[in-house]
Amino acid sequence: MRVTCSWDDGHRNDVRLAEVLRKHKAKGTFFIYPENYVLYLKDPQAGLKVDPFLIVPHERFVQAYKGMEIGAHGFQHPDLRSLTPDQLWFQLTESKRVLEGWFNQTVTGMAYPGGAYNPVVEAAVKKAGYAYARTVDKSPVVFPATDPYALKVSLEYNDPAFWSEFERVKKEGGVFYFWGHSYGIQTGDQWQEFEAKVERLSADPAVRWVTNGELFADSPVGP
Repeated sequence: MRVTCSWDDGHRNDVRLAEVLRKHKAKGTFFIYPENYVLYLKDPQAGLKVDPFLIVPHERFVQAYKGMEIGAHGFQHPDLRSLTPDQLWFQLTESKRVLEGWFNQTVTGMAYPGGAYNPVVEAAVKKAGYAYARTVDKSPVVFPATDPYALKVSLEYNDPAFWSEFERVKKEGGVFYFWGHSYGIQTGDQWQEFEAKVERLSADPAVRWVTNGELFADSPVGP
């Protein structure tokens, strides 16, 4: 079975989270909105004043995600449904352009800020050159996705039903997809619990870790 996970926003805790994933030979997709990092590069003090949880310096930010997939999350994390066509296009294309330049990889996926989307937004995402877009909607069947621009998830990483849902997906066959924000993992106990989950998943011989993008590359039309 395939297991995938994703993490939103580009918070400083991503550094430690990505290290945990690499330690246990796991993979993840990190959806980042670059506006505050762009500001930091122009004026470090102003950038950190706006967002004190940026990963700095910029070289550390880029290296933090080594081996992981980078996805877009809008340029400024707005509700994409509320934008004019020109504003929407900017959010989708500028975030993609900036992230591809920084990370030297093609950005094929995005996560809707706040999980908010509609048919107009979906159509623009597709037109902007993305292969898929992730929602925050839960589904017992994540993949194959009935709509690649409305990719659903199994649950959040800290959901009490985490292991029961994993075992169900493992038994029935399919993809297990958990997601979250790394800033939710703060205490030593929370980090220990999270790493134990990743370690247990990686130790299961039935598990094959993939990034979100690899789901579609592996099997664009099948399970």
